[in-house]
Amino acid sequence: MAVSTAEWEKHTCDACKDVDAIKNYEKFELIGTGGFAKVYRGIRLCDHFDVAIKVMNIQELQLKNALSRVSEEVRIHWQLRNPAIVELLEVFEDKINIYLVLELCATDMQKYLNTRKQFTEDETRHYIKQIVAGIEYLHSHQILHRDLKLHNLLLTKDNNVKIADFGLAKQLITHGQTNSTMVGTPNFLAPEIATRQTHSFEADIWSLGALIYQCLVGKPPFDDQDVLSTLRRVANVRYVLPEGLSMETKDLINRILQKDVKKRLTLIQIRHHPFLLKRQMNDRINSSRNSSTSLRSGDSGYFDTSPLSSSRQQTNESTMSRGPTTLNSLPPLMINKSQIRNASSTSVLSCNNLSHTNSISQHKFINEKLIPLNTQRLDRRHVITKSDIMDILDDGEVVIQHLVEVKSGSKRIVDVFRVSSDGQKVEIVSF
Repeated sequence: MAVSTAEWEKHTCDACKDVDAIKNYEKFELIGTGGFAKVYRGIRLCDHFDVAIKVMNIQELQLKNALSRVSEEVRIHWQLRNPAIVELLEVFEDKINIYLVLELCATDMQKYLNTRKQFTEDETRHYIKQIVAGIEYLHSHQILHRDLKLHNLLLTKDNNVKIADFGLAKQLITHGQTNSTMVGTPNFLAPEIATRQTHSFEADIWSLGALIYQCLVGKPPFDDQDVLSTLRRVANVRYVLPEGLSMETKDLINRILQKDVKKRLTLIQIRHHPFLLKRQMNDRINSSRNSSTSLRSGDSGYFDTSPLSSSRQQTNESTMSRGPTTLNSLPPLMINKSQIRNASSTSVLSCNNLSHTNSISQHKFINEKLIPLNTQRLDRRHVITKSDIMDILDDGEVVIQHLVEVKSGSKRIVDVFRVSSDGQKVEIVSF
């Protein structure tokens, strides 16, 4: 039995609520295919806004018992409002198909990587930082994506990443809840899924590690001649890091691709890892030439779309209009405080918030005598010692990474100490 129009109409914009809603759009060339769907480039006729139209045949969905899965995909995707997530604009159906109208992007990361073979560490940092932000947003709403791969990561014409395709996503009731269904793409499955054990949000983090590897090397870390061989390599965590990758890169990949989920880095730890911290320096260096990394329509078979505003209010009030932004059948989304369960390893000290026992006169005297801490007069440098790496970044921020030697004789980063250029912020992160 098909999903009724009433089931979908709460996801439609007021201008397009009629029986033949597809007539409000013009559909062009095929730009992608999936398990149950075909995706076309389209345009919304009322305002000539470029869109992607995901079309799913109802009869085929019925034969494969997939209607409930599509309903869950829509329920989850409709809740999401974040710059790192592809926008779902409208959902409707006719007698033959179900249609999902989505934000149109320039290409996907897999197609872009195919043209580039591999990304530089700077480019990978740029992408991973945004992907981490998107995953953090999903996990804070108890949503497990379960199919993170380059095909499902879209790029805007401004070279920004958006997470797409929630066909396998699962919204858990609590953050401690686990799942036992084996779904996903073999090359990016976590060992706990490959071996049919219960799994949770750590599985998405594993997929992130595999993505980082693929971006830098050009192929997934566990790729093999067939699915069974790939799953065997995943279960045994057998992969090779090629020469030429930086120490920070190897450390990050090795510490994400951990079979024991308790040893796997958390998203907070990944965000503070030296591999991503380096990006701050490159941001300043490249800020004046962002246009050089922009994607053009000639880079792929996809077409450019207007950039999505970072302001949700601007987006909803301008060309990217959509229907009601809440589902009456769903409770309001709340950020789960347990998402920052490992935040105890991160200590942030603000010099402005330190308590003082000195008298007012003493405090005034100290302020008059002491010159405020700043690093603007220091030369930019990169220094390596036996147990530490120190960087003075382009904006004067000081970053010190503490190393320890492991059994294999190599070294890994265990602590990162950061001081802002004005001395107002001190941050210590332990891994």
